[in-house]
Amino acid sequence: MGDGSQRLTIKKPQRGWKKQLIDMANTNAQEALHRSETELQSPQNLLNSIKDLQEKLRLPTLPKRIETYDISNIQGKLATASMVVFTDGKAAPSEYRKFKIINDGEPNDVGMMKETLLRRLKRISNSQFPIPNEMSNDKKPNNWTLPNLIILDGGKPQLNAGFSVLKELKLNIPIISLAKREEEIFTTTQTASIIFDRTSHAFYLMQRMRDEAHRFTISYHRLLRKKRMTKSILEEIPGIGPSTRKKLLRAFGTLASIRAASEEEIEKVLGTKKKAKILVGFLKDSTMTP
Repeated sequence: MGDGSQRLTIKKPQRGWKKQLIDMANTNAQEALHRSETELQSPQNLLNSIKDLQEKLRLPTLPKRIETYDISNIQGKLATASMVVFTDGKAAPSEYRKFKIINDGEPNDVGMMKETLLRRLKRISNSQFPIPNEMSNDKKPNNWTLPNLIILDGGKPQLNAGFSVLKELKLNIPIISLAKREEEIFTTTQTASIIFDRTSHAFYLMQRMRDEAHRFTISYHRLLRKKRMTKSILEEIPGIGPSTRKKLLRAFGTLASIRAASEEEIEKVLGTKKKAKILVGFLKDSTMTP
């Protein structure tokens, strides 16, 4: 090049001994990663993780049950929240919960986090903490187990929102927030943020919990987006009303499955050849995807 710099070329071998060498290196790396994860998931290391977390956060008791919360939305729309639970340092998927945000409007992650915690923590006692009318579409409250530690995805604003809920409900539960950018930890007991040693058991555990909460929230958010898009497309089809849409979704589940079905299969569900013909023709002409 004219400015004296050299062009960098990266080649990926497709065959021969060089490709074999790369494949071998990739296999060795995968095996090393698996061994490392297996070791970190051993009972002793899991116990070390929650003990390390207790010490670093100065918790009064061992955090045997930890709940981590995450929010997902697109400009405030289809906002969702997740509650991921780790018991004894290990993920407990059967305890996970998801929340469809009720006050779904302007983007407000702090307000959404507050709503989520309020709805979750009020489930510990129906008589002591009655659910407000605007949240009455939740299932009947029951005695969910209280956590030993609450972790919120976010910074100081999310922490303050969470702490205000605990004060309102007169609950004494340690609560912290974890900011993604610098992996800063904010607590209600220390003014300055905390940054864990990235090689520590506690850091590894918190990172896993935060990432799992984010994964769980995103998967639920995508599901709601897909459902809304499917409903929107079906609403555009002339002669296909609400009851017909319900029949289709009940029978096929997704828009992709409806598209893949034959006109005869759709006719069996709808009970009319005319509607089946209209539906198949519309979806065939449409370039939209679910």
